[in-house]
This record gives sequence, structure tokens and C-alpha cells, in this order.
Amino acid sequence: MFRNRRGNSNAGLIFLAIEIARIGIDNIPPVTLAVLALNVCIYLFNPLDHDIGQICILPSLILSDFHNLSRLIFAPFYHLHDYHLYYNMSSLLLKGRTLEPIVGSFMFGCLVAVFSIACSIALVGLSYILTIITGDISYNYTCTAGFSAVLFALKVVVNDRDPDSRRYLMGIPVQTRYLAWAELLLIHLLVPQSSFLGHLSGIIIGYAYKFGLFNPVFSILQSFNAPREPHYSQHQSYNDGTQRYRTYRREDYPTNYVGQRNDRPIIRNGVLHRMR
Repeated sequence: MFRNRRGNSNAGLIFLAIEIARIGIDNIPPVTLAVLALNVCIYLFNPLDHDIGQICILPSLILSDFHNLSRLIFAPFYHLHDYHLYYNMSSLLLKGRTLEPIVGSFMFGCLVAVFSIACSIALVGLSYILTIITGDISYNYTCTAGFSAVLFALKVVVNDRDPDSRRYLMGIPVQTRYLAWAELLLIHLLVPQSSFLGHLSGIIIGYAYKFGLFNPVFSILQSFNAPREPHYSQHQSYNDGTQRYRTYRREDYPTNYVGQRNDRPIIRNGVLHRMR
């Protein structure tokens, strides 16, 4: 999430098109592709005909006038410039290709939808709390937009699949369970105009999902999906290095993702559970 608009160009859109071409449309799960297309279309055509100040999350307005609650829904899908869009959608491609085949397309769409609203609410709550604690009203008057909070929430979920592994961040090995926090600090240092609270709200929502606080919500959502999604999509790798998504019958594909260790998560129909 970025707080200030910069000059627009087409370079970010070109880079995004190159990235999609490199991956291949056939290798992008359907809901991931749909969410990406939605973000790009909103950026290009601005269907609500609003500038960023009319659509961003501005806690002071949302808390004082409930007619502004629509900002909680729309702000995550608005980007301030083409590079902002490019970086977020590149991250979405990575996380969507990892997570959507595991939880299923329907539940991945539910994750994105629920996380979008939950992250917006968390951002307003954090801003309000910090204003009270610090007395600094700037937290309530910071205008924030973009998809990165949702991406941080998805990052927590993806990283929790293998929390004990190590990945390199700027050449430094970081245990996966701490990777989201390390990236939060690094992004804030490298891009000071990014929204620290926006990214932090995403991490908080990701952990809330991880510890099962959203289980009732996703259980209800899954009840709408059960009779309507008899097939599951899964990717396969080929000898030439390419990947394709194929559809399997329900009885041919397990509905649960089970971690290899007892302390890792189980995802049943999109709802996280923990083995005790």
C-alpha cells in the first residue's frame, strides 16, 4: 500500500505483461488470474470514476461517517501508479500459484475477498488505537490504498506450510516463519512511503487465519461450495519444465492438505486446523 501518488507511466504494465507471458496463462490458476485481471481493469478504467482520495482508506472519514464504509471494500483494489500495480500483481502470481491449488479455487477466492475487507478493518483499528496511544492524529489522516495488505496476509498462510525452512532475503538466511516480519521491516526501510500499518494489518489478519479465528466464516462459505465444485484443479510439472493445470474428480484428489509434521497446519475445505 502506498500513501502518495507518483507520476504514471506504462513501464509497470509492460513488465507485468512480460511476467504473465513468462509464466504462461495456462500456468496461472483461474481465480488468481481473475483477481489479477480485476486489479488491472480497475487501474486502467477506474469504473467508479474516483481519484485516489475518494476511494482510499482514510480512518478519520470512515470512523466519522459510515457512508464511507465502501472504502473498506474498494480501496484494496486501487493502485496509485503502474509500478505499485506491477509489484503487487507479481506477488499475487507467486502466492496464487502456490496456494490456490492447495485450498481450491473457490476457497482461494473466499480468502482474497475476506482478507481484503478484514485487512481494511484491521488498518482502521490500528490507526485508531495508535492515535489514542500516541496522541498523533496523523495515523487517522493517512490515505492508504492497494492490494499489499492482502498479499501479506496470504504470505503468512503460504509461509506457514513450511515454517522451519530457510529462505534468503537480501542474501541473509531467514527462517520462513519470520519471513513476513523481515519483509515488513525491509520494505519500510527501502520504500519509506509505503504503508507500514497497511502491511502490518495484513500480517495480523494472516495470523488470525492461521490460528483459526476465521474458521466459522470459511466453514459457512464452504457450505455454499460443497455441492457445486465436484472437481479440483491441480498443476503438474513436465520434463520440459512447463506446468499445466488439470482438473480431477473429487474422489481422485484429496480434499485436505496435511503437513508432514504434527505441528504443521491442515487445511480442510479451506479452513485451517492444527494437529495437537
